[in-house]
Amino acid sequence: SLGLVVENGVAKVKEMVAGRITTNEFQMVDKVTNETYCSWIENGEWVKVKGKCNAIEIKTEAIETTESPIAPTIVEPVVNPVVDNPAVE
Repeated sequence: SLGLVVENGVAKVKEMVAGRITTNEFQMVDKVTNETYCSWIENGEWVKVKGKCNAIEIKTEAIETTESPIAPTIVEPVVNPVVDNPAVE
């Protein structure tokens, strides 16, 4: 097994190492509460909204979601350089 499953256009992997990833938004699950959050960059600032990314409609003045929204939060990115990893060059 390669550890990769592609189903209905969705790739599922246990772990990934990449030199660069380009995306418009990403979705993560809180390790403690198990709640889902969607995050993206808007006007140069991090935005985080409670809910799945496909359930959020982004508008110029407001954020609407089918799940209970929370106020956008600015998050400072943490940069941890990968050391001695030949896959990231």
